[in-house]
Amino acid sequence: MMQCFAYYSLPEQDGYTVVESDSQVIIHGKRFESHRRGFVIAPFRESQETPAVFIPADRISSGRIPAGPVHSVDVPFPEEITDGYRSVFGEFHRAVSEHRFEKLVLSRVRTVTTEDVPDIREMFFEACRRYRHLAVMLFRTPATGTWLIATPEPILEYENGTYHTVALAGTMRHEGEWSEKNRREQALVEQFIEDTVRPVCDTLTADGPHTVTAGDLVHLRTDISFRGEEKALSEMAFLLHPTPAVCGMPRDRAGEFISAHEHTDRMYYSGFAGPVGIGGISRLFVSLRCARIEPDRKKITLYAGGGIMPESECEAEFAETEYKMQTIAKCIVTRKI
Repeated sequence: MMQCFAYYSLPEQDGYTVVESDSQVIIHGKRFESHRRGFVIAPFRESQETPAVFIPADRISSGRIPAGPVHSVDVPFPEEITDGYRSVFGEFHRAVSEHRFEKLVLSRVRTVTTEDVPDIREMFFEACRRYRHLAVMLFRTPATGTWLIATPEPILEYENGTYHTVALAGTMRHEGEWSEKNRREQALVEQFIEDTVRPVCDTLTADGPHTVTAGDLVHLRTDISFRGEEKALSEMAFLLHPTPAVCGMPRDRAGEFISAHEHTDRMYYSGFAGPVGIGGISRLFVSLRCARIEPDRKKITLYAGGGIMPESECEAEFAETEYKMQTIAKCIVTRKI
C-alpha cells in the first residue's frame, strides 16, 4: 500500500473507493486544484502542525463492503462529567448567556487504549456496515496521521454545474418534538450559509428544515443548492468552513474564542474531507464523529462537540458528546500481532 491513502464510502452506497499516492500535496493559500482528481483533507484551523493536504489520485480502486459480523471492542460510557469539561462549559455558557455570541461550539476528546492493535481497515468496514446513510472515510498521510470519520454533514458537493450543501444542527437521541434551542441553533447555520453563498452564486434554493437520522441520533437539516463553476470549488469550500455548526456565531470571533478557551486540540476534527473530481463528482464532508488512530501505540482518540446556547445544560451537553463518540467507539476492532 502507498504511504498516502483514503478509503471512502458515500451515503447509501454498498461499495467503497480507495485513493492512493506515494506523495502528499500540502495546500497553501486555502486553494487546491479542483480540476485534479484526488482526496482533500482540511483541519479545523490550519497550522504548521495541521496543514491542509491533498492526496493525488495516482491509483484508484474500488470494492464491495465485506459482510460482518465483527466483534468490536466495548467502550463504556463514563460515569460522571470530568471537572475539565464542567469548567470550560462554564466559560462558554457565560459567553453566550452574556450575549457576546449567539452560539459557541464546545468540543472534547476521549482517549481509548486497546489491548491489541487497532485494525484500521476492519474499523472502516465496520463503520460502513453500521452507518450506510453516513459518509465513512479513513485516511492516512505523513502530515495528518490516521483518521476514521463517519459523518452526516456534507459541506459542499459539486456535479454538472450545481453545488449542494446542508445546514445541519440540533441533536436528539430519538425523533420527537424539537426544542426551541435546537430550532434556533439550526436556523443560525442555515442563515449563515445563505448569507455566505448568495453574493457569489446563482439561483440559490433551500429545502427544509426536516429531521434526518445519523447513526443513533437525529438532527435538523436544510438542503441548499446553487449554480456555479467547478473551478470555484476550493474557494466555496473555504468560504463555508468552518460552519457555525462546528464553530459558532459570529463565526470569526467564535473561532478566536474557541482557540483561546477550548482545552481540546481539534486537529482534523471539525475540518472537512472528501473526494475531488472522481467520477466527475466532488463531495466534501464536515469531519464529524472522528477518531484519530495510532495503531503502534494502541491508542484511539475520539472527538465530539455540541452547540452551546443560553439554555444549554452541562449534563445534557456532556451526554450528547458521549452519544456522538459512541458512533466510532462501536466500530473499534483490534487484531493480535
